[in-house]
Amino acid sequence: MKVKLSPSLMCIDLLNIENEIKILNMKANEYHVDIIDWHYCKNMSLAPCFMEQISKITDIPMDAHLYVDNIDMDLIELCCQSGAKILTMPPEIIEKQVYRMKRYLDSQNVQFGVFINPAVSLEIIKPYAHIIDRLLIMSVDPGFAGQPFVEATLKKIAEAKQYREENHYHYSIAVDGCCNENYYKQLYEAGVDVFIVGTSGLFGKNTDTKKALDIAVSNIELATRQCEKWGIIMSCIMNEELVNLHMKAKTKEEAIKELARNVESAKRIENYEEYVVSVFERENMTSTGIGFKIAIPHGKSSTVKSSTVAFGRLEEDIAWESLDGDDVRFVFLLAIPESCQGDEHLRIIAQLSRKLIHEEFRQKLATAKDPKDVVTLLEDQI
Repeated sequence: MKVKLSPSLMCIDLLNIENEIKILNMKANEYHVDIIDWHYCKNMSLAPCFMEQISKITDIPMDAHLYVDNIDMDLIELCCQSGAKILTMPPEIIEKQVYRMKRYLDSQNVQFGVFINPAVSLEIIKPYAHIIDRLLIMSVDPGFAGQPFVEATLKKIAEAKQYREENHYHYSIAVDGCCNENYYKQLYEAGVDVFIVGTSGLFGKNTDTKKALDIAVSNIELATRQCEKWGIIMSCIMNEELVNLHMKAKTKEEAIKELARNVESAKRIENYEEYVVSVFERENMTSTGIGFKIAIPHGKSSTVKSSTVAFGRLEEDIAWESLDGDDVRFVFLLAIPESCQGDEHLRIIAQLSRKLIHEEFRQKLATAKDPKDVVTLLEDQI
């Protein structure tokens, strides 16, 4: 797997811990150890002495996740001595001693990590993001298992990945909280490098830990394979005939109609008018202008023969009531057969969005000289 698996030992069977660790050693890339002091959040969990004992039965790196309200160098040293290879701490607690901690951790060959709670902005770590080794993004409020996933986490992960790439930083991105098969694909698409799995993603899958581990790994591999097939999928749903680099439309209605003609010419729809009506019906529900001068209108209709993506670049920006209030220059028009079950259009939009958040990618769309360039660009992995 390209993504790392990090079982949360807070959820392990503590009465059978040695046997559990031996099983997990077969597939785990890291172990996640929650250390909670009752003050940072109203719960208590594992301790550095726990890591010391675990280090006797495994060589797999341990991440000490410190939900601690008073972090000092004594605690840092104790965690390092107990076997931690990553220390992940709350930025609001350590901000007065970040560089001193980083120097010490480097001297011990231990990675410096910080975690961001769901209600906290990425801005908090930007002053020292260049020295961070691990960025853990919480997808639930800290300290308690079994909470629902906070959807805004996905946007924050994508922003963290984009910020890392734009600035050539090196931190890995981990996610903790409700990390399971319901969200693996979206999390991986957003940019997660490490899945921290607890009861819902691993230990609750089967009372037999070996079987539970196999299920968890299978679910993750399935989700990541689906993402990695994007280039192949794009070659099926888009071609050069579906690209218009010189759109003359002056309104979004004209843009949709103009680009729908490309879909019709490519023989992807049987009835042009019926398909356009389905797009307008969806557009009337809420604007499909997602920001960055991009709109992704879409329609689901029985007249669509096969899932299709058409791309148009307008010669002049037009109003679209976008989320960011800006006009639109780029239009991706989706045509989805009514017979398609589930949320295929959402999966295509998610894959497109993963690419479109990158300024470099958008710039290439703006300067593409030939439809072939656009198709190749969309088939390439980011």
